[in-house]
Amino acid sequence: MMNNILSIPVHKVMQEDVADKLEITIEKFHDFMSGIPDSTNAYLNYKPREVCLRRLPPGLTQSQLEIALQLWDVHSFLCSMLLTTIWRTDQLKGSVIRSLHERNLITGASAARALFESACAFYIESNSLVNEIKKAKLDGVYKAEDATKLRISLSNKAIKIALGTRQSDILENHDNYKRTNIQTLINKALKSLDAPEYINCYEKLCDAVHPSFESFSAFTVELGNWEEGSQLRWVMNRYALRPKEIVDTIGFATAWSMERLLDDFQSFYVTCMDLCLSARIPWLEFENQVSYFGLCSPPDIYSLCPCGSGKKCKFCAHSLSSE
Repeated sequence: MMNNILSIPVHKVMQEDVADKLEITIEKFHDFMSGIPDSTNAYLNYKPREVCLRRLPPGLTQSQLEIALQLWDVHSFLCSMLLTTIWRTDQLKGSVIRSLHERNLITGASAARALFESACAFYIESNSLVNEIKKAKLDGVYKAEDATKLRISLSNKAIKIALGTRQSDILENHDNYKRTNIQTLINKALKSLDAPEYINCYEKLCDAVHPSFESFSAFTVELGNWEEGSQLRWVMNRYALRPKEIVDTIGFATAWSMERLLDDFQSFYVTCMDLCLSARIPWLEFENQVSYFGLCSPPDIYSLCPCGSGKKCKFCAHSLSSE
């Protein structure tokens, strides 16, 4: 068992398998974050005046140039959605750890619940965008008109995702962007993942945050029978850490959510890199060396492909058609 992340008091009250799982997942996420930048640029519906059009960039045909110009900004917006979700996950993870160390279980339950919601929402939303790109590839993107259709479709989906769980009054004048309740996304995710049992874990976290029996039990450390009767008696403590209840639920939910998010982060990043290379966005020339997270340099055919396949570029095909 590793004790360098969670404190000794937490280990004493958290089930050993839950604590170990949480430690391992946090370590994996720390390793993952070592390659994530702290800032980046992103663009959407931005007129690409910085793109040099005086001549065709080497390696691009006129048609490929037009496709790249249509997709580069929406691609950067998809990458920014991925990056902001990664940053949010990192902050929530930190909140869970601090809360457990400080025995602030209500705060820990709130952060763990937010991680669980993020995991379910990102699973549904990222797959929606991935499927849209796959569909476009099946239909084929051969010219600027095809790229425009994909651009509009991806932009609409991305904006709907960005606004989808906002307050309903913000969207009341936007017929194309209806509010999506987070519970709907959770139910869809757990059904798709065939993991209906996790809804009980989520409900325990909700009960811990809201006034209820579970939030009451966050401050109890012992439960037993009264010596002279059948009544139950609790011993109360402001700094309680209770095994097999809130502490374990926080640890279990955090570990599952972060593991789910890590898988989906890597999967979505691969899709973003594939779109980047398939649309030949790296071949565009930006006057001010504009760059953003998810944009690679034009790869050398003898170097490893930036998509992470492990193959050299000459053997790793990226295309906007399935043919």
